[in-house]
Amino acid sequence: MKKVLLLSFLSCWLAACGGAKYYVRGDKAAPLFEKERVVYIVQNDATKEGFLSNMQSWLANHAYRVEVVSAPVNASVPYLTYVARWSWDGGIFLADATVKAFSGGTLHGSSMIKVPNNFNFSKYGDTEGRIDNLMSLLFFHKTENAKQINVTFEVE
Repeated sequence: MKKVLLLSFLSCWLAACGGAKYYVRGDKAAPLFEKERVVYIVQNDATKEGFLSNMQSWLANHAYRVEVVSAPVNASVPYLTYVARWSWDGGIFLADATVKAFSGGTLHGSSMIKVPNNFNFSKYGDTEGRIDNLMSLLFFHKTENAKQINVTFEVE
């Protein structure tokens, strides 16, 4: 009986260990880039190249032209910044990432993901899909796939 209770408690506990959690703050970024359809991205050399490549693919799939720059071109021109960190726990996974949209030199909106390092194996999930979700949440405040994700919209 103790084993059954222990196993049921353990399975509930593991299921409760959260997967990826998304946070969205500020306004939708899409209106910032609608007029010119050009998105400037400030390159972050400290983040893996694949993150930027996936951002560029997402933007191209949504009919945006991408310009990667080393610093903001002009404070009045809207641009994106990003940072991501990978972690290792028997395998590499995206631990957290943030994409921010700036306009007029001020933060306009951001989306962030945090993936806990716990016993939940979903942390090894689809990195490209998570980056796509970050971009969709930043630009449209919704995801484009039918998959349910855990999102919190934060008030400033």
